[in-house]
Amino acid sequence: MKRLLLFVAVVQLSISSCTVYTPLQPTLPSIRNAGELEVRASVQPTLRGDASIAYSPAKHFLVSAAGGLRPQSNMPDSSLYRASLAEIGLGTYWPLGEYWTLHGLGGFGWGQADRNLSNGFIFASHANMFSRYQTQFLQVGTMLHYRRLKLGLGYRFTRVSFQELRSTNLDLPLENQLRHEPFLTARIELGRQAVRHWQLELSTALSVAQRGQSTTADNYTPTESLMNMNRAGAGLLGFGIVYWLHPGASNR
Repeated sequence: MKRLLLFVAVVQLSISSCTVYTPLQPTLPSIRNAGELEVRASVQPTLRGDASIAYSPAKHFLVSAAGGLRPQSNMPDSSLYRASLAEIGLGTYWPLGEYWTLHGLGGFGWGQADRNLSNGFIFASHANMFSRYQTQFLQVGTMLHYRRLKLGLGYRFTRVSFQELRSTNLDLPLENQLRHEPFLTARIELGRQAVRHWQLELSTALSVAQRGQSTTADNYTPTESLMNMNRAGAGLLGFGIVYWLHPGASNR
């Protein structure tokens, strides 16, 4: 099991280093009733930290906010990666019986990232790229609640609008990307009391750009080569902890 998790982490880390667009880890809250609140924090293999909060002020109504930060480290230039991300959303949830919950969420966000990219492992080319962008997203998903285990499966459709995109001293054409982002969330409740507030979480996601027309007539120009790097897939793997609170639950 440990070897499998290590393999997944290595694969996700290698995929995530292929695009300057840096998505937040999508997830599904375990909220099922009005007044419930959850706060979540997680870390990616790239050492980026994510945090989110979700709250239901009324039945079937959900508000959320999330952010991510990867500050500059003392790593060599070949490992350059820094990013800051934020998003807010409004959504709904509908419990289906005792075990299932349907979720829907929409919102928008902001981000900027500076990182070194490569387009392969053997004979790879490398480039430093900086981006600043806005996102709009729609997300649907379902979560299974079974005893201490919670399993969530979802899909996010994201529109990325680049406001700044450059490589070293070269300004690149600004473009809009449409991205498909399926994700999976697994949580387990901690503690022995009747109401368990703490959960451990493992989450993963994949972001794939919908291919469109090239910005230049020649796919082999330096500009188009850099643009294709930025259209690559992005993988996410998060290890986190969640605090869930219901106003009527004991805070033991």
